[in-house]
Order: sequence, then structure tokens, then C-alpha cells
Amino acid sequence: MDQINKLLWKDRWDLNYKHHYQGEIHLPAETKDFHPWFPEFLFPVWRKLNKNDDVLEIGCGTGNKIETVFSKVNSIKGMDISESAVNVAKERFKACSDVSFDFNTSISGNYDLIYCLSVFQHIPKEFTKEYIKSAFDCLKSGGALFFNVIYGVSSMNYAIITTAEKCEPTIEFLEEEIKSYCREAGFTDISLFDYVSRGYMVICKKP
Repeated sequence: MDQINKLLWKDRWDLNYKHHYQGEIHLPAETKDFHPWFPEFLFPVWRKLNKNDDVLEIGCGTGNKIETVFSKVNSIKGMDISESAVNVAKERFKACSDVSFDFNTSISGNYDLIYCLSVFQHIPKEFTKEYIKSAFDCLKSGGALFFNVIYGVSSMNYAIITTAEKCEPTIEFLEEEIKSYCREAGFTDISLFDYVSRGYMVICKKP
């Protein structure tokens, strides 16, 4: 992937967090119940997370979904293309020893679960394809990739972002298109669920 392209998107999302999410800096991490999509879609197809599991969230933002996971697993790492978001997350979770954050554009490590929720509709498709492939490579045997995509929306807006905008473009995926990304990455066990007539929940299990 073109590194210059990724740096442009880093700037785009840094701008977003600086101007629209700064209030979250002062929200310390709390222990919360699982995000509802985990028990509704992931656990029935894969299994419930436990204290032996190592987890990665792609596109962690300021850590809102990590709040629903970190107390239930061995370790969790959040990564995001926005350095501004990662800095906020680090401050919020500074008292949590088993939580780490990384400002990065690529995945590394070895995980039982990698998840990415409400992210792929906001980034170029070539990023999504790369992240799915990297997730396969970084999952342990028997691990799972869990993510969602949306459909029925307008095409991506590549307009220049200003400080007055909230830079959240929307990009849609067809069912066969997202399945092909998963197959090309190496996944053969792919579960896809339509939810609320606006998107797909996807669970891919590594042999």
C-alpha cells in the first residue's frame, strides 16, 4: 500500500479527533459489559472470550470498545492510524497494565481475536483488504477476525477536509466483495450476517 496515501489519511483522522472528540480525553477507562455485537454475533459462531486470550482492535479510536473487553481477557492492544486518538486512549487507560496502544498503519503480533467495528466504512477499500490479510497472518490457530461493513450508502467522499467537517466518509461493500477479500486473505470459514438492513457482521475463523 502507498505509504504516502496512508499518511494523508492519518492527517485526515488526526484532524477529526482534534476537532470532534477532544471531550473524551477526560473520560477515564471503565469496566463495562461486552459491546452487544460480541454476544449477538461473535460468540455464538466462535466462542466467548476468556482470561487466556490476547486481543487486538483495529481502529481503536479513544478506546470506547476496549472498555467492554479489557477486563475479560489476558491482554488487549488497540491500534489506530490517528496519533491524536492513540494519545487520548493512552491517557484514559494509563492505569490498566494489560492494555496497550499503538499509533500504526500495519498489524503485528499474535492474537486469539482481532476485531474492527465501525471502521471499514470510513477508510479506503485498499486499506480494508490489507487489514484483513494482515489479520489472517497475525491470528493464532483457531483464532477469529470479527468486523462489520455497511451497504446502501453513498460512495466515498474524497473532498478536502476542513476543521468545520467531521471527516467520516461512508463506503459500502457488496456481500460477495467482502467475502472475496476474506478468501483472498486465506480464510475459508466465513460467517456473514445481515443486520438491521444496513450492513453485514463478518466472522472469519482461522484453522
